[in-house]
Amino acid sequence: VAGGARSDAQELYWRALCEMVHTRRFPPEYKQWTAMLAMKPGEDARDLTRRRDLWITCHGQKLLMRMLNTEYERAADASVPASAAGFTRGRNGPEGTLVLRLAQEQSMMDGTPLFIGFLDFGTFFMACVKEIQWEVERWTGVDPAVSDVVRELHTEVRGRYETAHGLTEGDNIDRGTGQGCVNGAVRAKLVIGERVAGSA
Repeated sequence: VAGGARSDAQELYWRALCEMVHTRRFPPEYKQWTAMLAMKPGEDARDLTRRRDLWITCHGQKLLMRMLNTEYERAADASVPASAAGFTRGRNGPEGTLVLRLAQEQSMMDGTPLFIGFLDFGTFFMACVKEIQWEVERWTGVDPAVSDVVRELHTEVRGRYETAHGLTEGDNIDRGTGQGCVNGAVRAKLVIGERVAGSA
């Protein structure tokens, strides 16, 4: 494709996305999610409860979510405690390992006990209650226009599972931030951040 034709197509696509955002009207394909049940290493393939559900959306919906990501990241940077390093740009596992090791060294030098607790919010992203999610986004200062777009994209969502025998029939998905969604993790982190701040 020639460069001019490519840029013309990109502009048309961009204008179409802008129109969808302004009107809050999206193609039905944007509300169809497909889950792949990913296996964890060493797990029994027959135990479906041990599979990780990764929800896949169509490319256009993913592009919209990617563009809205900066607003969610801004809100998380301003409201989520620094101790919640997961899914944060520039932070990763070695940071947590180093902090834990330094805490152990400090405890040994001071001769004090060190108690470490790990909390695993299993299936947390897909367990977030949407009504609470919208309130949390309001409390944490997410631009209401951004929440409105995501609210529309997450309304009347139908989900299907990918199996060896094809796709299952669709079911309504009436909760969750979307495991596998571009913004699923940071939106869920806002909820955790509010719980931590509220209990402090």
